[in-house]
Amino acid sequence: LVRAPPRAPHTHTHAPTPSTGRSSRAAATQVAHAAKMVNVPKTRNTFCPAKQCRKHQPHKVSQYKAGKASLYAQGKRRYDMKQRGFGGQTKPVFKKKAKTTKKVVLRMECTKCGF
Repeated sequence: LVRAPPRAPHTHTHAPTPSTGRSSRAAATQVAHAAKMVNVPKTRNTFCPAKQCRKHQPHKVSQYKAGKASLYAQGKRRYDMKQRGFGGQTKPVFKKKAKTTKKVVLRMECTKCGF
């Protein structure tokens, strides 16, 4: 048997954090708020209301994500027309936010029928 030569001890070198004018803790919390992935099981056994199943089946669990807002929705068109021209902000802008976290909405898809 031929033995491999001993390896040099590994030293941990971390790249310096980019200077953003705030502490590293504040930068870390901002990164954490950017992607809110919650620790949920990949599958969940729950009732499937589809005609084929109508019983408890394993469901694939994923996190709901809202789609891109349409420019042509009636509310958006009305708001844009009202905002046109001079006169500043025409509708109230909500500023009294009280809650810090939102409930996570889960999407469940039946693994047997896809409902």
